[in-house]
Amino acid sequence: MNKPELEQQIQNIRSLLQDTYARISDVHNQYIPTPDVSVRSAGNLINREQYDVVVCGEVKKGKSSFINALMGDNILPTNTQVATSQVFRIINSNTEEYYLVFTDGERQRISKTELSKYGSQVDADLYGEPVFRHHQLDYIEVRHPIPALPQSVALVDTPGIGALYAAHEQITRNYLSNASAVIFILDPKNPIVTKEREFIESALQQTKQIMFVMTKADNYDEGVIATMISRDEEILSPYARQTAMGRISIQPVSSTLLFDATKDKDDLLLEMSRFEEIKDTLLRMIYNTVGFGISATVYNAFNQYNTRVVQALQELHTSASSQQDVAKQLAAKKLAKQQEFAQEWGTNGAKLRDIQDRVKEQVRSLENEARALFSQNHPIFKSMSSEIENLSSSEDAERLSRSISSRLIDSYGKAWKDLMANCENQVEGVLIEYNAHLSSVDAGNSDFVVDTFRQKERTLADRLSAGRNSYFTGAFVTSLFAIPMAIVAAPLTAGIAALGLLLGIGSGIATKRDTELKRWKQNLKEHLLKCYSQIYDNFLVKTTRGKTQLQSAEEKIMEQSMSALRRIYEQHKSNLDNQLRLLEEQAQADDTARRQKRQEIESVQKQWKLVFDNLTKARTLLTQMEQQRKSL
Repeated sequence: MNKPELEQQIQNIRSLLQDTYARISDVHNQYIPTPDVSVRSAGNLINREQYDVVVCGEVKKGKSSFINALMGDNILPTNTQVATSQVFRIINSNTEEYYLVFTDGERQRISKTELSKYGSQVDADLYGEPVFRHHQLDYIEVRHPIPALPQSVALVDTPGIGALYAAHEQITRNYLSNASAVIFILDPKNPIVTKEREFIESALQQTKQIMFVMTKADNYDEGVIATMISRDEEILSPYARQTAMGRISIQPVSSTLLFDATKDKDDLLLEMSRFEEIKDTLLRMIYNTVGFGISATVYNAFNQYNTRVVQALQELHTSASSQQDVAKQLAAKKLAKQQEFAQEWGTNGAKLRDIQDRVKEQVRSLENEARALFSQNHPIFKSMSSEIENLSSSEDAERLSRSISSRLIDSYGKAWKDLMANCENQVEGVLIEYNAHLSSVDAGNSDFVVDTFRQKERTLADRLSAGRNSYFTGAFVTSLFAIPMAIVAAPLTAGIAALGLLLGIGSGIATKRDTELKRWKQNLKEHLLKCYSQIYDNFLVKTTRGKTQLQSAEEKIMEQSMSALRRIYEQHKSNLDNQLRLLEEQAQADDTARRQKRQEIESVQKQWKLVFDNLTKARTLLTQMEQQRKSL
């Protein structure tokens, strides 16, 4: 399947599901159950403009060079040392624009020449990490044409794993949770190491759509490349069954030739770069996730709601079309269901208590994870200590002194954000399950429904993707991420200048290089410990209104979780109450009134049939796509 055909298929199913959501949203009357959060989340998911394909791998394997080659432009920082210090999100666009995107949602436009200032580790080491007042950088957005990819796909360039900078690996892991697919970059120089295998195992828990690309193919002859690929495929063979393809296939590419081919639109260079095979695999992967996987998830959410609506309408129609005694029987059954629902899921219900206990368990685990984060055994502190110990010159030490405080703030800030996001995702998983249980209360048998589409490759990330950020408000999440770091930022960044004075930079106090370097190291270690102690105290010791930052975060998550549980219950209870009221009214109504109700219900059924017809078409398209997937 070529790119135009792929884009057309994806557009067809997306347009149909977008229209279905619009029709669902347009139907407002007393006979239709109110859509729950899973329907709204599915609507948000299918209306998303971009889906992320995360490019990751060990540092200096050529991730940024590969993406630059896809764009045919030197946009992302590259260097013989660790180059990328931030996440770059590259959106396929006909225009070129550049933005800083902060964790609170604020955006700041920058120029192309400023990309290195904000996203290069080399610049950060030379001039210090950029410090933003009252903001924390989330990622850098690049809008640029990517000729080989569909418009709906965004590439995410991550700093990498196995880095000297502990925050880099944490950043990469964090972005996996939102990945529709993963491109893992290797190079022929060294075999895959344990760190890479562990990361791949973690990535496969998020998505089965992962492909392997070996860069720098033009640096070695074909025999060497073939040997290296065979070696790495053997190392990765235990993970074959966990991938969507069911096998490990590593594909070589020359980023240098691909860059020139894209820039100059040269078909011969494109063939020599060996990118065409990678492109076919990548498009197949995009087809499986953006085209098929996400569409199937959205379809199932809409269809489950369709089942509830159809069952409710049929029940009301039967009541309005039958004798009074039948209508009374239907009302009595609904009353029994309502009472059972309240007993099991209401304020003192056993099933509700079980869900509440599971939420509490997730929140309690946050404390252990936070204490591990703010331990001196955590990779952030250990990595920084190791970096100080491995300094080889006073010049390197001086450069580190300019960035050490801001890097700590950035590292712990992003790790805290990741900790909160992970807790939120785990709690939302429980809430999504709770909502699904309650949704099934109203789902009955009907001849006027469409089959659920079974998904063989459904993972935790797929399950959460439709409900992500549905139960927690944006303001709530932002406050959890931002408050602790705002407290820490001021005293630590102020410490940079003080450190320079303390060490007597440029004063010539130490004359021998080894003595000077030892002094640098000692003072940097002391400063690191002081900064770390400040961070630890601000999060786990100091209190505001009798609570530490951690305790306040736990309390807010619990408040939001319990509030979400109440909202979910009340919505489903309201639907049941409304259905019972309508049935009881019909059981008491005379023949004329019930005939009028029947006509109203038939009019609603006719309107709803447009949703049903869309779902039938979507089911057919998904079946066709499933068959095409098998032949790809």
